[in-house]
Amino acid sequence: MTVTEEADKYFIDGVKYFYIDKNYERAKEYFTKAIESGANDRRVYIGRGFACMDTRNYAEAIKDFTQAIKLGANNKHIYDNRGRAHVYEEKYTEAIDDFTEAIKLGLNDKGIYKRRGLAYVGAKKYIEAIADCTTAIELGENDKVIYIIRGIAYIGKKDYTEAINDFKEVIKLNKSGNEKENTTGGDDHISNKISLTDNILNLIFHLSKSNESKVLSDDETLNLIEIVCSCYDLMEEIKIKPSELNGEKIVHYTKAITLQYLLKKDHSAQLRLNNAVYMNDPEEGQILKKVLCQLDKNNELENLFKDEDVKNYTYLTCFSPYDKRDELPMWIHYGDGGKGVGLVFNNSFFDEADLYTVQYVDVKNPDITNLNQNVQKKITAILNLLQEDGIRNNDHKEFKNLVNIILNYVSYLFKDKAYEYENEVRILNYRDYAGSDISTVVSESGIPRLFIEYDECITDKNCVEVIVGPKANYTEIAAYAKYVGISKVSKSEIKYR
Repeated sequence: MTVTEEADKYFIDGVKYFYIDKNYERAKEYFTKAIESGANDRRVYIGRGFACMDTRNYAEAIKDFTQAIKLGANNKHIYDNRGRAHVYEEKYTEAIDDFTEAIKLGLNDKGIYKRRGLAYVGAKKYIEAIADCTTAIELGENDKVIYIIRGIAYIGKKDYTEAINDFKEVIKLNKSGNEKENTTGGDDHISNKISLTDNILNLIFHLSKSNESKVLSDDETLNLIEIVCSCYDLMEEIKIKPSELNGEKIVHYTKAITLQYLLKKDHSAQLRLNNAVYMNDPEEGQILKKVLCQLDKNNELENLFKDEDVKNYTYLTCFSPYDKRDELPMWIHYGDGGKGVGLVFNNSFFDEADLYTVQYVDVKNPDITNLNQNVQKKITAILNLLQEDGIRNNDHKEFKNLVNIILNYVSYLFKDKAYEYENEVRILNYRDYAGSDISTVVSESGIPRLFIEYDECITDKNCVEVIVGPKANYTEIAAYAKYVGISKVSKSEIKYR
């Protein structure tokens, strides 16, 4: 048997396993054997690419489809499927390019616009996402996923009225049981994979799923989505761009023991966002709720916040301006009582992050007039919404829990006025307990702690200085910092025993 004959035989066997037996792992194995036997035919790479898709090996599928295209394949379905694989890999720009090419090659059905709309949401291109979702609906798409995608895009665009209208459609479709056969090749599954950069929007998926199983009534689901919209609007108001920070650098205080996790010679370490339950201040996460209760003239909001059994899905990490790099209160509260370190980052490190400026409120005398006027308006809007009869007097435990989960997320951007000197900035993320990227580390108490990692790795290009606390061992810390490539190590000038 010649090399060509052997390769052809393996290819035919691969096709048989794929189409007849639907054994995609076996199909992938035989397509690979065909390639190893000398086959350099685009059909083999296309076949293995589809087998990789069905076995959820999306990175490998991308490589095979790319090779098929290099060998002359110019089929709309190849670009469509490579686009889907890119969505699974959270490479939304590449997915958009592939879906666009598929459309140019003649793929003009409702599914392709739905998929590209989803990719646009992932890329935070909300206007384009709305346009594509609208096209898909005009072409006959009428499932709940398309309205969820467009509703989220409207929230991203801050068009809350249209967002609510779309979620009303989701509720209507749930109520009618309109679960048509999946004609778009697993788009619902793709939508569940998408990782939104504005994490509070992920709550929408959770709420929509809750409505499916009738855990919540239709009105309760809609009320919760309206609260999400109001909280998102508030968060957008206090979001800050890295270029708008005070100075070009920012400081993260931490214990010296964490250096082993945060600074590595191969620059593989990532900043950690810890679950909010570990915050030093027991009032953390409660300030906004207390303010809302005290602003409520009817004194009825406490019903929403009492006896709560709330899962905490908030993860965060904190920073201070560079001009706060050597102040005693900062070392005491956040630098392990002066025995810790301050890691100094360039602001450019946070280009892809959502940075928020902490808002300081006097809880004893809840006067929010010291806050930005727009922030005041957003808080008042949340208050007015919570005071509606269907919300403030609702005793449904699951509903109350979800109200608290939503408010918890935005509440960690508020602190008591006593801490105003910190000028703190935070990164927030939302993960439910099923999040695949949640890790644990055993704390000094022996109890495992939950954390997630920031996408960007810490290098000597973005972490430009280590400040050693007034009670820390400068010599040992400086030796380690320089070992991993940090050239600037400074010692606190504060005299503190």
